[in-house]
Amino acid sequence: MPWSLLAGVARAESRWNPDVLSKVGARGLMQLMPATAVAAGATNGHTAVSPDDLFEPMISLHLGAAELGRLLTAFGGNRAAAVAAYNAGEAQARLWLDQCGEDCSERRFVAQVSFSVTRGYTQEVLAAAGAYEELYPDSAAENLTE
Repeated sequence: MPWSLLAGVARAESRWNPDVLSKVGARGLMQLMPATAVAAGATNGHTAVSPDDLFEPMISLHLGAAELGRLLTAFGGNRAAAVAAYNAGEAQARLWLDQCGEDCSERRFVAQVSFSVTRGYTQEVLAAAGAYEELYPDSAAENLTE
C-alpha cells in the first residue's frame, strides 16, 4: 500500500479533518462506512470496530489502508481503478475496467469513468499522491505494511 496513495485518499475524503461525518454516514479521515470498516477490521485484527472508532485518526488510516490495499490487489495494482472503487464501489469500478479493455492504462481508465464525481475524485487522489511523492521524495518508495 503506497503511503502517498493513502494520503491522497485522506486528503480527498476529509481534507485531513478526523471529525467529518458525511450525509450517508461515512466517518473520519478515510470516510469509511461502518460496515466497510468492520469488514476491513475483521481481516486485519480489529475485531470490535465501532462507528465512533472511525473518528480516531490512526484507526481510520489503518482501516482505510486495509480497504484500499484490498482494492489495489483486487484490481491488479491499477491505482485508478482501486481509487474509483473506493469512491463508487467495486462492482462499478469493475464495469469501467471491463469497458476500458485489455491493458487498460490508468489514464485511459479515468477517461472511461462515467460518473463525473468519481472521475474528478480519482483524478484528485492520483494528483495528490503524486504531489506527496514530490514533496517527500525520501519517503516516496515506502509502502505501508501491517
